[in-house]
Amino acid sequence: MSNAQHAYCEGKSTETALHTIVRNLEDSIEQSDLTLVDFIDIEGAFNNVTAEAIIDSLSRKNVDQGICTWIRHMLTSRIVIGEIAGSSAVRAVSRGTPQGGVISPLL
Repeated sequence: MSNAQHAYCEGKSTETALHTIVRNLEDSIEQSDLTLVDFIDIEGAFNNVTAEAIIDSLSRKNVDQGICTWIRHMLTSRIVIGEIAGSSAVRAVSRGTPQGGVISPLL
């Protein structure tokens, strides 16, 4: 993972990410440099990625086939249960990565 990543990293948080940005901006101002900052939020990134896209990417990076098989199974064999006002529904999940899963940002 990139050293610039703060999510899902021990000892890092949104607060440390903001401190890093501010420190870099202050350093740039002190050195009279120009600084470009780009903030992006890819809506649905964790919800919409397909297992096939992830497995293809892992294969291109020469990840062991056994690990790829395990990850494919983990991504394609999940179910979600929703419950509201005493009613529930069970659905198979066909895309996305587990919300809050520590492996999700890596995938």
